[in-house]
Amino acid sequence: MITIWSIQTTLLVSSLFICLYCLITKKSSTISKVGVPVLSLLLLLITIRLLVPIEIPFAHTIELPKFLPIINDFFNFSIYSFSDQIKINLYLFLGVIWLSGTLISVSRIFQRYSNLCKLIMTCSIKKNINSELLSVLQKEIKIPKNLKLIETSLTSVPMMYGFFRPTIVFPVHNFTDQEEYFIIRHELHHYFNKDNWIKTIIELLCAFYWWNPFVYQLRNQVDRILEIKNDLTITKNWEEYKRLNYLEFLVNTYKNSIKSKYMPFTMDLIDKNRSTFMNRFELLLSNNKPKESWLRFSTTSILALSCFVSTLFFVVQPRYSFPDNYASTAIDITPDTAYIIKNKDGTFDIYLNKLGYFTTIQEINPFYDKLPIIKMKEDDIK
Repeated sequence: MITIWSIQTTLLVSSLFICLYCLITKKSSTISKVGVPVLSLLLLLITIRLLVPIEIPFAHTIELPKFLPIINDFFNFSIYSFSDQIKINLYLFLGVIWLSGTLISVSRIFQRYSNLCKLIMTCSIKKNINSELLSVLQKEIKIPKNLKLIETSLTSVPMMYGFFRPTIVFPVHNFTDQEEYFIIRHELHHYFNKDNWIKTIIELLCAFYWWNPFVYQLRNQVDRILEIKNDLTITKNWEEYKRLNYLEFLVNTYKNSIKSKYMPFTMDLIDKNRSTFMNRFELLLSNNKPKESWLRFSTTSILALSCFVSTLFFVVQPRYSFPDNYASTAIDITPDTAYIIKNKDGTFDIYLNKLGYFTTIQEINPFYDKLPIIKMKEDDIK
């Protein structure tokens, strides 16, 4: 069940983990120690937590008596009343703004996708590709039959486009055979890993939580880890001189990336974020590659998964103190003080032992599910 408080708890927990994740990935040495697989898993868990802001039936409620009631009363304040039953409060007002902003953000994403498709259609086919280069790539990664290589002067950074048909976009530039090899190898690895699908999901997540600055940090971290993972994978078995040539190519491409624009549905070879580029550069340059220990990965993964699953078992809500003037007349509804009578029409009457009839409910909710149920005819009740 999705409620205001389940969404609030989701945002609180996820924002906290995003902040911790940013601290972990700030230094390349930390990334190397933690390991890219573990960091990838953490990003996946954070994304799932944001996509599923639910409150499970057996979640434990953490009640805050001082701070949250003040906030709740403020947002429940009626701005305008059509009648006693229909009132507009800040919750409803902000909900309409949230929904409107989401629809606008989603429409902008599809508009940018449409513009990108039109741009791709105007590009010319990439010429003068060395056939020997393609033969080498075919042996290493098996080039898809529907691969399309194009070039345009509208971008300064190579990129990969396409969910089902890979299209690699080259800037108009005199690349060497080795540089073309680096570009194709890098972008096809993104395609095989479905990284553009991941980026699209994150874009839609940003469109839904458009007002939350932490989701944009999440997007940056996803871009960072995808590029680092890609670099480390394709250079894993390369000799040192080849890795250094690749680094030199990345540096030259980074200098040109300042002129490029962000494309939400593409995998750019270079991220303009300086911190991301420095992480990639330092990890590739370092002789101390990220350690991949199955035991460490399993232990850390179980710990992370347990931590995130545990966040589903609590929801933060306000708690209001019972008014002093009602304390003497208050009655606890328990199996010892009340019972339920099932009516012929399927409804249920709640009776108090001392006061008699209390209320009628359509179905037995968790508040009354422990009360004893008595089946009795209407004439017997009278």
